[in-house]
Amino acid sequence: MLAPPPGKPSPQAILVLDPGFQAGIKCAILDSTGQVVVEKKTKSALGTVKFLGSAVCSEKGRRDLGDILRWTKSRMDNDEEEVCVVIGNGHGFREARELVTEVAAEKGISINIEMGSAKLARAFGV
Repeated sequence: MLAPPPGKPSPQAILVLDPGFQAGIKCAILDSTGQVVVEKKTKSALGTVKFLGSAVCSEKGRRDLGDILRWTKSRMDNDEEEVCVVIGNGHGFREARELVTEVAAEKGISINIEMGSAKLARAFGV
């Protein structure tokens, strides 16, 4: 399901996003074995990025997504490696892709976006 193309190593961390408008984008970070990674400080594995509504809500969502991207990047050994982002193909895919692309560029984080089924995202509890 999340196997890399032949000849390419498995990413050390994958950011999985399940886009939504009303509830926001649900996020989870998976390790190379497909297990959900738990952030030690907050003991949380999942997060939700709200990006619609007031300017304050939108700015907080962008900040939260930047933090999640940075944390995903910190899980990788190779600083040059792109962060693999899998976005569910349900409602909001295009908007989520644009938002992730913009925030990653602002933070100087190189990403590789793949489309996954919405069922894939939900399978990981996202």
